[in-house]
Amino acid sequence: MATKTSTSPAVTKRFSKQDLFEELARFMPTFACSVERMYGTGAAFLMRSATIEPSAPNLEALQATPLWRSLSELYDYAFDGVLPAINQLGDGSLVDVEMFLAGIDGLTEFLAEDDGDVPKFAKRTVLVAQGRQILDGDTPYLDFVADRPADHLSLTQVALLGGVSAEWVRESASLATGQQFVPVEMAREWLCSCAVFVATGAKLTAAEFRFSKSISVDIPLDIVRALQERAGISGLSPNQVLRIVFAEEIARDERYSKGRSKEEA
Repeated sequence: MATKTSTSPAVTKRFSKQDLFEELARFMPTFACSVERMYGTGAAFLMRSATIEPSAPNLEALQATPLWRSLSELYDYAFDGVLPAINQLGDGSLVDVEMFLAGIDGLTEFLAEDDGDVPKFAKRTVLVAQGRQILDGDTPYLDFVADRPADHLSLTQVALLGGVSAEWVRESASLATGQQFVPVEMAREWLCSCAVFVATGAKLTAAEFRFSKSISVDIPLDIVRALQERAGISGLSPNQVLRIVFAEEIARDERYSKGRSKEEA
């Protein structure tokens, strides 16, 4: 496979497991309320917070749901190559999640009645996991890619696995204009040259996930614009830049505090 290396690819931002969790924390309560509209009171109880506010999810309860447990393992498999532990691919709750998400686009307008939306990170997680599953010689139980030829990945799946844009994959792999599918062997060879891609089984366990509760903070407009500008330059999301900035400030404050302590001593 011919590749072009005249320029370096712009690594596309990858949503984190925290992003995936926060999306579900927004989706689950509104989805429960939408179900409750059809089935009557009580259906949304488990997904509500202790204050019984539909918009405030019970984060501890969310972590225990089959939806989150399955998506968490699919995320680890998709992006880090860690094989699922709760059940085999194409079986059990993993397939339940795939079937649930495969049909949820049809509920877009219905969910909007409760200010809900389709969980896009969740759907993308399954899409990438299925791409890796094909790379590993398996066949997805319910394929998210329409009209995919056998032994091919979609261009989008290859790009997401490699952490770059679809345009970069097309250019560097010398794909034909309009080509939307990549043969497995070509995709495997191309991905092996990507620093972001992790081979299946290279990591035996995934990092433990601990959710962090979001808090409301008013940020001056000039700071928001500065974050957006820095995000545009770095290729990260404004949220990722904000976390980095906070981490840097916390580290600087800790160094300052230690220095002051030594001076006072």
